[in-house]
Amino acid sequence: MLVAVNRDVGTVSVFAIEYPEGAPPTLKKTAEVPTCAEPWQVALAPSGDRAFVVCRKDQKVVRVDNLRSAPAKGPEVAVGSEPTGIALTPKATAAWVTNWMDGTVSEIDPETMTVQSTVDLNGALVGTGVLGQNAVARPALAHPRSLVITNNKDDIEIDESIFVTEYFAQQKEPLAADGSNADIARQGLVYRIRLQDKSVSTIPLPPIADIGIHDVTDGVAGCYPNQLQAIDSTGSFVHVLSICASPKGKMGDFSGPAKASCSDDSTCPGAQAGSCSAGTCQTNCTTAAQCGLGGECVNNTCKLNLWNAKSVQTPAVSVIDVGANKVIASVPLNSEFDKLYAAKGIPDTSERRFPLNPSDLAFVPGTLTAYMPAKGADAVFRVDFNATYETKAVDSVGSADRPFIQLDLGTLDAAKQGKLPIAIAIAHRAKVDSPSRFGFVLNEATRNVSVLDLKTDSLAGLPDQAAVVSSSPMPTTTEDQAKLEGKRLFGTGLGRWSFQGQGWGACESCHVDGLSDQVTWFHLRGARQTPSLDQTVNKKNPSDIRFHNWQANADEIEDHEYGALRVTLGGVGAVVKSFDLTLDARIAADAHGQAGLNGSMAAAANPQSPSTLVGEVCVLDDWSRVSTFIKSIRTPRKPSNLDPATVSTGQTLFEEGKCQGCHGGDKWTLSRVFYTPDANLASPTNVNKALKSRSWSAAESSGFPPALLPVDAGNAALQTMRYSGGNPAALDQMVCLLRPVGTFNVAEPGVGVSELRRDMATPAQGNEASGTGFNVPSLLGMGVNAPYFHAGNARTLEAALSDTFLAHHGALNGTFLKGADAATKRAALVEFLLSIDEETTAMKVPALGPNGGDFCSAP
Repeated sequence: MLVAVNRDVGTVSVFAIEYPEGAPPTLKKTAEVPTCAEPWQVALAPSGDRAFVVCRKDQKVVRVDNLRSAPAKGPEVAVGSEPTGIALTPKATAAWVTNWMDGTVSEIDPETMTVQSTVDLNGALVGTGVLGQNAVARPALAHPRSLVITNNKDDIEIDESIFVTEYFAQQKEPLAADGSNADIARQGLVYRIRLQDKSVSTIPLPPIADIGIHDVTDGVAGCYPNQLQAIDSTGSFVHVLSICASPKGKMGDFSGPAKASCSDDSTCPGAQAGSCSAGTCQTNCTTAAQCGLGGECVNNTCKLNLWNAKSVQTPAVSVIDVGANKVIASVPLNSEFDKLYAAKGIPDTSERRFPLNPSDLAFVPGTLTAYMPAKGADAVFRVDFNATYETKAVDSVGSADRPFIQLDLGTLDAAKQGKLPIAIAIAHRAKVDSPSRFGFVLNEATRNVSVLDLKTDSLAGLPDQAAVVSSSPMPTTTEDQAKLEGKRLFGTGLGRWSFQGQGWGACESCHVDGLSDQVTWFHLRGARQTPSLDQTVNKKNPSDIRFHNWQANADEIEDHEYGALRVTLGGVGAVVKSFDLTLDARIAADAHGQAGLNGSMAAAANPQSPSTLVGEVCVLDDWSRVSTFIKSIRTPRKPSNLDPATVSTGQTLFEEGKCQGCHGGDKWTLSRVFYTPDANLASPTNVNKALKSRSWSAAESSGFPPALLPVDAGNAALQTMRYSGGNPAALDQMVCLLRPVGTFNVAEPGVGVSELRRDMATPAQGNEASGTGFNVPSLLGMGVNAPYFHAGNARTLEAALSDTFLAHHGALNGTFLKGADAATKRAALVEFLLSIDEETTAMKVPALGPNGGDFCSAP
């Protein structure tokens, strides 16, 4: 039997498997059973007649009975908030479930469907010291995601252990002021629960000093295991799959050395007529080496080099020796496959794919051969691990015939292609003496199951008929179709969505589930925590949209075409004038005045708005679909293990502190796009331009606290809604939204902060006289948005509300959280903050005055 979850549909599909002689397995769908909202993962009982389904949104586990005869929904049991993983003990006497938001693991009796025990991992995390000396256990510190239970094949279960991934990386050492250790300042973590007494220990997953792929300047890039996606065990080893983050610059595109000053043509590279113009060389290279790794020098000018996209992150495997209870090997997978391609002479084109955002991990029974479906690459990748790990971790990757198993072959009908693979199951032999092995891969965007022939490492059934079966019907409404396609585009690194279409990165790499990876990246404007995208749009009023980025320098989702898709991921982009996958197809929307806070990038990305781009028309509407998907991303539900009375006390304190002065409204932030972006640049009333001269100086006379003004009181020339000074490419922002609350270059002891831009030399934005402070973040889903503030300045909410950041929480009430009972009040306020989700009644932003409020307004 095979059971597959249909996450977007709320059902599970049941398949009977037959193994005909000399042919691939045949899957027959026998039922599609409605179960719950967001069935996330399923565990099949050894009998093959029962399955246990984790329901992420509904916060429960559902048993599906009679799989072999008449599959039907059986009993269910409530568990913790946002459950994501489930595993059965070897003899199926218990099912264990990870509660991602609560920080706990639940033990369920599969017969009575009752919770037998709950293991709290929050205390174990605090006990490691990674959250600071003063941290105290409470809900939503730990984030257990995936789990595996060992099986030593004896008749006793209590001698087994549960290995559970802590989803997010934790602090290892303070960040240096120059950011030099940003790639290795954090580490992954795995919890070990011993079934004998349910005691908990922890195993750190160390960072990788060199991922094997250098940045454009040939600088070494390291990474730390983050977003621990999957875990599996084989023999005496446990293997942990992660998205290993490399946040330190250099990040983004590279155009070669800065163009030098000159007196005449002879002083410039190439010394050609016209090389020197207005005292500046128009050329900058004589050799390709000056243009960086992979660079080209054409006519003495470096072509745009996107090589840095290769060193932003890598999928990685950390290998734990169960007996030694420690990591014995760490494998950055991109470099392993890069070496394979070079050895085989595979062209450096889209023929190469990398295991982007691997979503699952499974071993061929009795071997060290693992297969990993890569959600962002529409492929499955093979890794053969070494038996001892004494001299090397990996024997080989790929296979003799092919480097990966492609699920979206262009020769297949659309219904047979597999896109966004999220899970894999590997079958035991159909017969004891059979040499054949098969795997089954679930594809989220195409809602089907692909059968793999693991003897040939290919889709089973080819070249005649690929063995691919529908799991659930595709959506039929226009909105649902757009949302699903938007999800696919958001998750893919193929085609125009990453460097050379090879799967080096995707939007989802930093925003798994549309949320945050909790990484502080060194971006164009400075060190910036990844925002959670559920906070972008007011679910009650879709026209109410938060300004983007910490500097409020983008007013539409489509504005991420440049910073995210082109600069960080190195993709061709989706605002293009042809379907060609070359940089020549790009439309320079910024040159048309339609990017960031200028014009309307949404209009520029819309093929139905040909007048927006003079002489050019975007041929794709991909961004409208991505936008539809982003608007659908929900906030994780609040922890289920909060104390209601304490939450109520915390809400009272929230109001006492006048926190709604900045964090009011349905999005729990006053940040909102308060105008309609205007693509008509020729209009004398163009609102985007008019905001540069529209004053907010009246806020001074309203009684608004002077310390919260983004520009000093009395400096009327700079008190404009939008930044109006020089160098807008580096400094443009919506000034009226900024709130300076004492977080620039300030960090909790033991954390460190580096206020630098992506070149790791230029000071970050956030402390200029023309606009101090940051775009007010939302308070939705605070349990999964640590560390806090723009640069990850505080590890916990308690630290964010400590005296180190008194200027923040005391901004509207100078006596807030002071006095002998400050610690008790702080704990209550934290519980309230953790309780804020989409069901929480919001507080209104007060009228402009001493209690804060909004002073942005359009002409």
